[in-house]
Amino acid sequence: MLRTSAGGQSGDRRRRAPSKDVILRVAAELFDRVGYHAVSMEQLAGELGISKPTLYVHVDSKPAIMRGIVDQWIGECDAALEVALDEPTASRRLQSFLRSWTAIAIRDSAHARVFEYARKEIPAEAERYDEWSRQTFRTIRQVIRSGQASGEFRRDRNATVVTFMLFGVLTSTSRWYREHGPLTAAEIADEYWLVYGSGLLRGAGH
Repeated sequence: MLRTSAGGQSGDRRRRAPSKDVILRVAAELFDRVGYHAVSMEQLAGELGISKPTLYVHVDSKPAIMRGIVDQWIGECDAALEVALDEPTASRRLQSFLRSWTAIAIRDSAHARVFEYARKEIPAEAERYDEWSRQTFRTIRQVIRSGQASGEFRRDRNATVVTFMLFGVLTSTSRWYREHGPLTAAEIADEYWLVYGSGLLRGAGH
């Protein structure tokens, strides 16, 4: 598991080490660039500019680092979704969701790709990650269904299919953005909404 700093003989080294957030972000980029199995703890320590023993003060193992990366990713996605759910209408919830998750997918694209293969590398966590995906999917689909029930969204659209399209923003954007920039996250989210909204909102494009 990830460790927190404490007092003792190695306290000076612990204070010089990067924060947990920095360790996870650097590790995510390195895993994505080099490959999880190709990265050694010594190599990660070098990327961080610290010694290998100092790195072990803060983390136990590569699997622990991967769990930390995925949990960081899930936490950011959940926080964005929670903010979106506070919006007063279904369309504004989806727009908020699209904007926030597009920004996360671009800023933390390495996290997204690590999440995609984390199930295989740490199978003990696979069910937890799958359940998060299922629950998030259900939440978004309920937003769409509530919009259909209120008359805001077209009722002849399949809520499950539309949800899969929206849910794909996280993984698909993180794959293509680096090679097909330089649109901003807000510009990309606006394009997404033009496509999704034109087929979902009642009266849009008709």
